[in-house]
Amino acid sequence: MPALGALQPGPGAGPRAVRSEPVVATSPPRARHLPRWGWPLAALAALAVVISRRPDAVTNAQFWAEDGTVWFATAYNHGGFASLLTPYNGYLQVLSRLVAALFTPLGLRWAPLAFNLVAIAVQVAPALFLLTSRLDDAAPLPGRAALAGVYLLIPSFEVNANLTNAQWHLAVLATLVVVARVPQGRAWRAFDIAAVALSALTGPFGFLLILVLGIRWLGARERWFLLLGGLCLLCDAVQVWAIHGGGRPAVGPLGATPSLLLQILANKVVLDGLLAQDWSHVVFLTPGSGMGYVSGLIDLIAGAVVVTALIRGPAALRLFTLVAAGVLVAGLASPLVATQPQWPVIDTAGVAQRYFLLAECAWLACLLWALTRWRPRLPRRIDGGVIGVALVVAAMAVGLVTAWQYPPFQNDRPATYAARLGSAAPGSTFVEPINPPGWSVQLTVR
Repeated sequence: MPALGALQPGPGAGPRAVRSEPVVATSPPRARHLPRWGWPLAALAALAVVISRRPDAVTNAQFWAEDGTVWFATAYNHGGFASLLTPYNGYLQVLSRLVAALFTPLGLRWAPLAFNLVAIAVQVAPALFLLTSRLDDAAPLPGRAALAGVYLLIPSFEVNANLTNAQWHLAVLATLVVVARVPQGRAWRAFDIAAVALSALTGPFGFLLILVLGIRWLGARERWFLLLGGLCLLCDAVQVWAIHGGGRPAVGPLGATPSLLLQILANKVVLDGLLAQDWSHVVFLTPGSGMGYVSGLIDLIAGAVVVTALIRGPAALRLFTLVAAGVLVAGLASPLVATQPQWPVIDTAGVAQRYFLLAECAWLACLLWALTRWRPRLPRRIDGGVIGVALVVAAMAVGLVTAWQYPPFQNDRPATYAARLGSAAPGSTFVEPINPPGWSVQLTVR
């Protein structure tokens, strides 16, 4: 059937230029936007996925690592807002310190729950942003919905529902913001400003965001990208000041080798992403005879998919992959993992998975894009995108069915902590263990 424009008479054409065409029934167009009633359902589904992986994050909320040892303790002992621009591990982490400043007054009993709820909200935000019309140019709504589901299902115990590692999900959100359409309306502009500024002040991600914003401004000459880039540049300058101040802990040498690099990429990006595996792995390559060739072959196939997407894919996908590659390179070049050679430790199931979250997202997004371009030759034509999504879901199910839930935290009874702190003498030192084992929160009782 001719397109609608083909049925219209050309300039200067008379009545004879218009021909009657037979009426042909057409299927209704696919929805491009999520209806209003769909947003509560999407939010509930995203929250259900995250919380179901470790329900005790809500039912028995407890501090994890720096959540108690650094963010809560510093806010309690020295004042939360006073320490907002205090570097930790060599750079600013404003998101964590801001949340601690706001919710530390809730005390040891309820602050962990507030921390976790904020972390969960940050974790589901990228999935919901993918469903907005801001990314219509990147993919149709069904494709973006599939990608949102894949993002939520990428497992990583380390970055699930804790404030300390919420910065990685915030980086995913900020990257989506800078590759999306120019925002319309004050609310969207405020959202973009908050996401980019917080991400740039919470880790070194702003150095890559400014690169993408520069590329977008050069391509479109939109003033918004220039304004947002100026904000990001200012935040990056503050981050440079913090990094220059030092404070980075001593770590071991990299222990890097070419074969280990191939194996890390195959294990931590390609296989962990595609098979949805983390600490409980289904397929994990270990050093041995011929494993270098196997890793190289896996990386070659995945690399071909990614390069094809970089050449022929939509601009948003190309730019997101650029940021993910930058984060991956930075994480491998300067990790904070161990005091012994670090790459052999990184190449262990479930270790340092935070460094690979964006790379896994980009790899699976490129794979889904490539599969939607697949046109299988079957007796009855079937949408390649549907088959592609089904194949990715089936592959991820391999890992998900074996280890959907993460192990719960050791129950340190936070209500008991709160009672002990309340009965402690002012000026005394209060110390209690938290998760993971070996960490503790130390407070000067007020």
